[in-house]
Amino acid sequence: MHNGKPGGVTNVTEGIAEVERCNRYPRAAALHERRTALFAVLYTGAPTAILAALLAAGTSGTSTAGNNAEAESVVTLIVIEELAVTNTAPMRFPSVVQGTSSALDDEQPAEFRVDGEPWSDIHIHIDEALELEGPGGAVPVTLTLPNGETSVAANLQFSGSMNFPVNGNIPADAVPDEPGTYSGTFSVMVEYDE
Repeated sequence: MHNGKPGGVTNVTEGIAEVERCNRYPRAAALHERRTALFAVLYTGAPTAILAALLAAGTSGTSTAGNNAEAESVVTLIVIEELAVTNTAPMRFPSVVQGTSSALDDEQPAEFRVDGEPWSDIHIHIDEALELEGPGGAVPVTLTLPNGETSVAANLQFSGSMNFPVNGNIPADAVPDEPGTYSGTFSVMVEYDE
C-alpha cells in the first residue's frame, strides 16, 4: 500500500530493492531510484549502517563504465597530374660569313611547352651553357630564360600548361672560322614547387 512517501517506497526493504533495480538498469533510472532509496531511509529511520550501504549501492548504480565516446575523421589524398615538358621548336642561330667577329644572338629561341596540374606553382631550370660541336671545334653558347636567369618560378594557371623560350648567345671571340654546321643539345627541367 502506498503511504505517500517520495518515490512510493514504504520501508528499507523496498528501498534496497529499488537500489538493486537501479544497479540492473543504470541508464534508465539510476539517479531517480537512488533518490527514492535515500528518501526511504530518511522516512523509516534506518540505522546509519544501512544508510551507508544504500549510498554505496546508489553510487554503483550511476557508474559511467562503458560510457565511451567516438569520433571520425575524413582522410583525403589528391594525386595530381605528372609534369611533361616538350620541345616545340629548336634554337637556331643566323648563318654568318667566315671571319665574323661579332657576338651572335639566336634568331629563333628554343621553345618549350610544359603541361601539368592547373594552378600549380612550378620551377623551371635550364643548363647554364652548352658547346656546339663542328669542324672548327667547340663553340660555347650561354643560355638564359626570359628573366635573364637560368631558373624561374611560374604558375600553370587554369589551363594547366604554358610555353616558354630559352635564348642563346655566342660570344664574339667564340665564333668559329671554319665553315660547317655546329650543333649541340641542352636540358630543361621543370618541377612542382613543394
